[in-house]
Amino acid sequence: MRVGVSSSGGHLSTIRLRDIAAAGRHHEALAVFRHALRHPEPFLCISSILPSALLSAAALSLSPAAAQLHSLALKSGLLPSDPFVLTALLSAYSRLRLLPLACRLFDEVPSPAAPTSAFNALISGHALAPVSSPAVLALFRRMRREAVPFDDVTLLALLPAAPPAAIPPLHGVAFRAALASVSSVSNCLLSCYSRVGAVDFARQLFDEMPDHRKDLVSWNALISCYAQNGLAHQVLDLFDTMEHSASVEPDAVTLIGVLSSCACLGAHSIGRKIENYISQKPTFDSNTYLKNAFINLHVRCGDLARARKIFDEMPQRTIVSWTAMISGYGMHGHGEEALRFFDKMIEVGIRPDGIAMVSVLSACSHGGMADKGMWYFSSMKTAYGVVPSREHYACVVDLLGRAGQLKEA
Repeated sequence: MRVGVSSSGGHLSTIRLRDIAAAGRHHEALAVFRHALRHPEPFLCISSILPSALLSAAALSLSPAAAQLHSLALKSGLLPSDPFVLTALLSAYSRLRLLPLACRLFDEVPSPAAPTSAFNALISGHALAPVSSPAVLALFRRMRREAVPFDDVTLLALLPAAPPAAIPPLHGVAFRAALASVSSVSNCLLSCYSRVGAVDFARQLFDEMPDHRKDLVSWNALISCYAQNGLAHQVLDLFDTMEHSASVEPDAVTLIGVLSSCACLGAHSIGRKIENYISQKPTFDSNTYLKNAFINLHVRCGDLARARKIFDEMPQRTIVSWTAMISGYGMHGHGEEALRFFDKMIEVGIRPDGIAMVSVLSACSHGGMADKGMWYFSSMKTAYGVVPSREHYACVVDLLGRAGQLKEA
């Protein structure tokens, strides 16, 4: 539908609106859209500006605005025939967590008229849902049944939401479609195999990738795969290979995975080598996650003074930072200092979680402070809102056992 008659002004407005929305200036984009409707420029098509307006409405969580734009698209005769408007509306409803509306709209499209982009939008919507849905695979099967071509975008949305048993078959589908060689798809498959603990499949895929396609994401995916599955030696071996043969520089994600493995193995010298490396990289200096990884490394290796120095120099500390120090002092027999740290954490307004309370109870246990430990255990729910779990009860059993109170334990 056109709202004007001639000239190229409409084309310029379309580009302007698209650029404003893409830059994240969504309030401004919607204002420009409203102005275009009230003061139509010659030759301006609603179909060319609706997708950008829908993107902005979704980004601002404006469900009523998306519904109004849907109504405008219907009145303009753009649905379900215009693939761009249809895809934008499906994406908007998906981002707004209005999947039932997206599914209803999709079902109104005559089969097999839905384009690849519409399938991709709805698959992405299901993938965004907090609980994995069998509808994701059902949509992909329908795609295949209706001979709708799929692409790398389809697989990038589908793979993370697929159940573990579906990943190898989808890998095969990607291979036969010559999409497994696309770097983003290969990296996504690496992450998926890591998520389900299929370490051997991940390594085989990585080894089969040509060296020129192994980017930083590829290396990080396999390092994370090994780290998450407790294979610390393999992490360090892979990092060594990366240092000597890869054309990529490690980033914070790489180093956090390597440092966690150093902590598990007590490989303090490698950790200090990494610390020296990042001291020459100012971009890493303010990375809280990296600082926490170093604190954990030094604590696990018994260098409490170095861990404390890093902690004291941090401009921002998270509950992970505090918990690492509490745990470190506790495991090395400095129970009183661990509890002082816990009290300071409360004073600065950080509320403890279940992991922090495990560290506190463990510190009491190692420090021979049974009474204090029982006090923290009995008050953790009322004072901090932490419901005791199996780990907390295990700490209490250890606490009482060490104190010789075997009957109570």
